[in-house]
Amino acid sequence: MKKKSEEENKKDNTGWNAFLELRRQAQRGPAAGMTLDEINAEIAAARSGK
Repeated sequence: MKKKSEEENKKDNTGWNAFLELRRQAQRGPAAGMTLDEINAEIAAARSGK
């Protein structure tokens, strides 16, 4: 079996990579200074596919 390149792995794991980035952002502080309304708006936009 051929070993995938790091770039191929990144493409195959876009959801996981997004999760890791959100976790890194959360560790930097309370939603990078966003208000609760801003966070909820971001979540709503992500859920609607925008």
